[in-house]
Amino acid sequence: MKRLIVFVVAIWMCPVSPSQGAEDTDMLRKGIEAYKQGDYITGLQIFYPLAKQGKTPAQYLLGSMYLYGQGVAQNDTMAVVWFLKAAKSGEPRSQNYLCEAYTYGIGTEESPQMAAKWCLKAAYRGDSFAQKVIGVHYETGEGGLPQSYIDAHMWYNLASAQGDEEAKIFRISLEESMTAEQIIEAQLRAVEWTKGAAQN
Repeated sequence: MKRLIVFVVAIWMCPVSPSQGAEDTDMLRKGIEAYKQGDYITGLQIFYPLAKQGKTPAQYLLGSMYLYGQGVAQNDTMAVVWFLKAAKSGEPRSQNYLCEAYTYGIGTEESPQMAAKWCLKAAYRGDSFAQKVIGVHYETGEGGLPQSYIDAHMWYNLASAQGDEEAKIFRISLEESMTAEQIIEAQLRAVEWTKGAAQN
């Protein structure tokens, strides 16, 4: 439930890009204001045509409305449809959601391959849940990723550093199957990754 709360709060901070055109930008802002006021019907009337035109923020917001049943009947499948469109344009929160959707089969079939695809994108941006899931994929060799205890440990380490207790448990358990040299290599990779992320 905690992740869902974080997800919906992020709607208030949905970026509006000037490159979308002044008229579309103005309409999107009006839609967001209506949404914030709880006027989901007006928000839907604004977001839907913009989303159909390929406007990424509107696609994300429409996906959110389907996810929570705001102005429309709650529908996880339709949420995935719109998040997928937004995610393909690089919308980060949509990519985060798809990581979870394909991992747990929410609104779509479970798919290790698709989960790995979207979780990797989210993991590289620092999403702790995605980092943990990618660790699992590397540990098991699922989703088309090569089995690598070192890579798995690195991602578990990064997720646990952000407070993910489950990732910490996974890392400690994995260490029982690793050599001391492998653990050191994994820790060094995590440090280097963190340094690189801080510089970007």
